[in-house]
Amino acid sequence: FTPTFGLAASPTDVGSSYTIQIGVYRKVGNVVYYMIDMAATISTTSASFASVHGLPFASAPTASNPFPTATYRDCTAVTIPSGEILQTWVTSASSYLYLQKSSLTTNATTSVASWDSSGRYNISGFYFTS
Repeated sequence: FTPTFGLAASPTDVGSSYTIQIGVYRKVGNVVYYMIDMAATISTTSASFASVHGLPFASAPTASNPFPTATYRDCTAVTIPSGEILQTWVTSASSYLYLQKSSLTTNATTSVASWDSSGRYNISGFYFTS
């Protein structure tokens, strides 16, 4: 599949000049394992949340998809403040990911509201389908 940098739920691609744009998946039953590697110049950078679009299957509703996981190999497309970690969440009943930050001290979670103007996003993970 072809992943794209996005803003919020809009599938409009905000990346340009992709130097890497790879999405690979394997579906076993109702579990989708994916790997994404992207690097690009990002033209529009701010929204309610930063997103990655193009997942090959829609995810299950939240009750059936409570803890989708992702492992980061590289993420220079987002600046994370000290004391916070980056998380990727597969949204309920949709085919995109959104990014959030979690505080290591307060357990507060906030959406990542912007992409940096350029960078790389390289992760692997899984989610459930209906």
